[in-house]
Amino acid sequence: MSIGIQGLAGRVVWPIRAAVDEVFPIIWREKLAEAIAEGWAIDDRGAYCGRCGASMDASGVTQRGCAECLNTRPAWAGVTRLGAYRPPLSDWIVDMKFHGQWHWARWFGEELARRVDPPARADRTVVCPVPMHWRRRWKRGYNQSLLMTQAVGRAWRLPV
Repeated sequence: MSIGIQGLAGRVVWPIRAAVDEVFPIIWREKLAEAIAEGWAIDDRGAYCGRCGASMDASGVTQRGCAECLNTRPAWAGVTRLGAYRPPLSDWIVDMKFHGQWHWARWFGEELARRVDPPARADRTVVCPVPMHWRRRWKRGYNQSLLMTQAVGRAWRLPV
């Protein structure tokens, strides 16, 4: 097992955390189970605009987009989301980014991989994380974007 040290705080980074989470996975799984029991669910594609991601009913979206993005051209081809940025999802994202709960990144990546079709040309495809400034990576001890990307890469059997 590889061990890394995070910055001046000397905290151990994700390889050790991964092992601990496998032994003690209760906290994040309990939060997820509780949210599902209270009625939270991953958004269906019809709950938001696939072009810009704005929340709305499917009847408010055309092939060109919704009222929010119809007159603008987003820099991306489309959006797949797990939900709107509000509790409990926003709480999990904050926990992932700022409270060392990196395991959410793996779950987010696995769920996104289930909802997005893998590329048709897998022989010419790699999955790339959003770069993170080295100081932020040093402070957090991990790059949540890389962890999500690794989960997607594993699910689609693509290099990261």
